[in-house]
Amino acid sequence: MTALKTGQKTFKQIAAENGKDWREQIDDIAEVLEYAQEVHGLDLSSMIFGQQGGEPAPVTGGGDSDGKADDEGGRSGKR
Repeated sequence: MTALKTGQKTFKQIAAENGKDWREQIDDIAEVLEYAQEVHGLDLSSMIFGQQGGEPAPVTGGGDSDGKADDEGGRSGKR
């Protein structure tokens, strides 16, 4: 999840690493969300994506505002 949110990997890459087709996974997710909403009136998207309305969290980079990556220790800024 962290690699996806930080842009280190794409959904397609993660699916391939797990031996899955990314299109089928998206279809499966959509089917579950639709079923939960239509049959039970539940918005599972907020649970799955961690936000209201099912919008995925925006992808943020791992670097400073100048676009440079943080150092290996996960800290940013000059020393």
